[in-house]
Amino acid sequence: APVLEAFGNAKTVRNPNSSRFGKFMKLQFTESDKALAGGFIETYLLEKSRVVFQASEERNFHIFFELLSGMDELTAGACHLAGKSAADFTFLRGGTTQIAGRNDATHFDELKEALTIMGMAEDAQAGLWKTVGAILHLGNIDFIEKDTPEGPVAGVSENTPLNDICDLLGVTVEVLEDILTVRHISTRGEEYAIPLIVQDARYARDAVA
Repeated sequence: APVLEAFGNAKTVRNPNSSRFGKFMKLQFTESDKALAGGFIETYLLEKSRVVFQASEERNFHIFFELLSGMDELTAGACHLAGKSAADFTFLRGGTTQIAGRNDATHFDELKEALTIMGMAEDAQAGLWKTVGAILHLGNIDFIEKDTPEGPVAGVSENTPLNDICDLLGVTVEVLEDILTVRHISTRGEEYAIPLIVQDARYARDAVA
């Protein structure tokens, strides 16, 4: 439950711990005595749009707040989140950041314990937190309009955490800038690179997140 809730639940207007995905549960029993032998959960229809937008009285997925509230200094440094709070991230400021009676730091400890019980090694967990951190930083990327002979195109603003994101995702700045500001189209064996305008670059950023 801690794992599914952290990554799939969020506060809505009517429910502070609303499941924002569907799940199919399959239980497995032994043939001899019909004892429970195991189980399987398949998830689907995650409300991905919530990552980039929340209504005024709603909140993003719990995992972002759990990480910010419960991470230790080592994790904060590795994720470039030292000294940061929910107020520092565009993806978290759209709605509310608090839930009455909920301790996000405690839930983060429970999440780490659950992942360990499931067999997820510490280095794998560290990679998971880096991915969550990268999503937060992605929301703080903004774009400027650059004039070219072909017309205005999007460029990444200088006041954005590109280097932090690239470190977390293991890609170069050039690759990330290309993903965010250029659309590649292949047709009849040829590839075309089409620069995006600012609004389309913002859509691309949100799609990556």
